[in-house]
Amino acid sequence: MFKSVLLNYSRNPKRRFDFETTVDARSSWHSAMDIGTASIAAIDGVLAEPPPSALIRSLSNDGATLQFTGWIDQTRNDLGKTRSEAMRHVRKTLAQAGIVALESVSKVVLVRTEVDAGHAHEPETARDTSVDRTLDAQVGDARHREDAGNGDLLNHAQAQRPDARRQTQSP
Repeated sequence: MFKSVLLNYSRNPKRRFDFETTVDARSSWHSAMDIGTASIAAIDGVLAEPPPSALIRSLSNDGATLQFTGWIDQTRNDLGKTRSEAMRHVRKTLAQAGIVALESVSKVVLVRTEVDAGHAHEPETARDTSVDRTLDAQVGDARHREDAGNGDLLNHAQAQRPDARRQTQSP
């Protein structure tokens, strides 16, 4: 028990639930967020304070993923059931408003030969994968300035010594 996080919900009966849904790029995400939060607020058991909220969780070329949140009093309502009802209700009200979820689209390309496919010819030589030394000169300059001042902060061995830490902290 001491190696895991213990959450005590008995002191504060308020619990937050959240879920995500997708919205097509052709829809207004602002409207979807407003409709969704109003929909959650209308569900029995969802608290008015703090109010339901929404945010854009991620974007793609096809649309956005919206995250909705709401709060319940867990002494009166079941978290899982209320979350489930909120998910159902939001999807229903969004659909009624003409705001649809992303469609699953698969692209199938039938090709007879590589020439027909329009593939670019890739050379057989491998690309350079060596260490990028672009910043080495800048790091060297920073080390030189620190050496002239209060010690080398980029030198982990020196930074770990207690006397080095005291020297760098004194005025």
